[in-house]
Amino acid sequence: MTQLRPTIVDARPDVQNRLKCNAEQTAPPRWLGEDSWQVPRSVTLAALLLCTGIELACTGPDRSRPADPTALARAALSRMDDRFGRSAVVVHASGLANQSAELQGRQAGRPDSSEFRESLARMPSGELGHEYEHDRVDGTREWVREVFEPGSKTIHILEEGFSVRLTSGPELDGSARLARRFPHTLLTEVLDSDKVTLVAGGVDAPGGLSLVARYDSAPDLVMSFESSDTTLRAVSYRTTLPGLGDVTVRWTYGDYRRVEGLGLLPYTYGIEVAEMPFLSMSVDSVVTNTSQVRAFFDRPEGFEPPFDVPPAAGGGAADGASVEQVTDGVYIVNHLRSGFNPMFIEFRDFVVAVDAPAGYPLLAQLPAGDVAPGPAPDWLSRRYIRLIQETLPGKPVKYVVLTHFHNDHAGGVRAFLAEGATALVAGSDEEATRRYYDAPHSGAPDALSRRPTPLRLEVVSDRFVISDGARNVEVLALGPNPHTQDMLVVNLPSEQFMFVSDLVTALRPDDFAGRNDQPPQEFLLRWLAATGLDPARIYTMHGSGFIERSVWRRAGDLLGPASETLAR
Repeated sequence: MTQLRPTIVDARPDVQNRLKCNAEQTAPPRWLGEDSWQVPRSVTLAALLLCTGIELACTGPDRSRPADPTALARAALSRMDDRFGRSAVVVHASGLANQSAELQGRQAGRPDSSEFRESLARMPSGELGHEYEHDRVDGTREWVREVFEPGSKTIHILEEGFSVRLTSGPELDGSARLARRFPHTLLTEVLDSDKVTLVAGGVDAPGGLSLVARYDSAPDLVMSFESSDTTLRAVSYRTTLPGLGDVTVRWTYGDYRRVEGLGLLPYTYGIEVAEMPFLSMSVDSVVTNTSQVRAFFDRPEGFEPPFDVPPAAGGGAADGASVEQVTDGVYIVNHLRSGFNPMFIEFRDFVVAVDAPAGYPLLAQLPAGDVAPGPAPDWLSRRYIRLIQETLPGKPVKYVVLTHFHNDHAGGVRAFLAEGATALVAGSDEEATRRYYDAPHSGAPDALSRRPTPLRLEVVSDRFVISDGARNVEVLALGPNPHTQDMLVVNLPSEQFMFVSDLVTALRPDDFAGRNDQPPQEFLLRWLAATGLDPARIYTMHGSGFIERSVWRRAGDLLGPASETLAR
């Protein structure tokens, strides 16, 4: 079990002047609230001592160790209500999501906000659910419900009408991180006496009280409270994210309201990443009827039983990866992580890799999880490089083609740069790639931290040809498209193969996935028609394979004249 250890410190000198350490004081401090449940005098005194800045006269010889590190959390819980843990609840909220904050927008550094809706559910027996519906900036929609039960995670893809179930792997660990989103659960965890010891800590924000919960295998959580009434206002932590490096992620809470039978809940909340807003949400409704909450966890009407995802060999996110040679000198890494299938190409004296994958931080969890957790953001690309080296020993990776700047496709670029590779990028992604290179990684040292190497970068504005005299590969710039400001595709003219990221997903050779009216897919088909490119196969990063020519042509015929290509 993950261990956490809290300490409490005071950020306001005036609190020390206002609340004096007095062993004879019998009245509870104002911040306990008149309507709170009765607190034994010993607990009241302990809490008071903590709120006086841990005065030396109250702490004994060890000036950094207060007598009761849990008193602040206990006082905060006393105001919220102790019935929460026995209640069923679904919280429905809506607001805005800024995809740029997680390096998933149209262009790095430019805000890209769109509507975001989510529901967070909990049963007293421990089941947790999270549903989110997101209108992405490229015109597509993500609508998913995740259900955590003991030993499994079921994912209902509501937009597409099917379900999958995982019974092993890192995603099952998200249950505790999701539960901490309820302030009551987070504070209750602090009070778990089996996990709590006292250590020195710091202050998150001047003007209030802070409690630092230190975990053995997760970032420290710094909880900040109002000194006047112990209301939880913020939770922050330091972490290292793909593309961003060392950052602070901060949750904020406001507009607490009392819900009958449940207690206080924040009706506004938000997430910031490196001081950039990521989520800004308001609660629309709260459901506490047990049967209605139970229905949230049921399989959606009309859905078949979920498909069970087989566990990866060894259990790790990349342990199931395998290299497939699809033709002479052209290789696909199947499931470098689930649903990620990068390509690498052999030349006489070197190798070209396509994309630099990283995990995907789950920022809506507290602290953020990752679909492919590892020791550093570049670890998945390091695994990719090892597979290349094992397949083609002695041949260095000369180029890594970054199809676009999104962190799951370029967040591992530092591993390739440490190998001396040159990054080929679209024009609008140059600045983002330089930031990836410069980002500090002291919290999770990666390959480039340990082996600093000069940045090798080349911008592709139209067409870049890689050749050794025997094989030619084209790197083509698409220009503005629905998914990003610019994007690169890799074309292999002799093999009649093309590699595309994110504009389309290949599920089967005979299936052009998704709906024909989805903007990214439509853009790609029109671009192919306008350029006259006619690949026999389109390999994609996501999914599990490629798309045959007859299939994408048939889909393209539904779109109308090619003259409309790129007009939008």
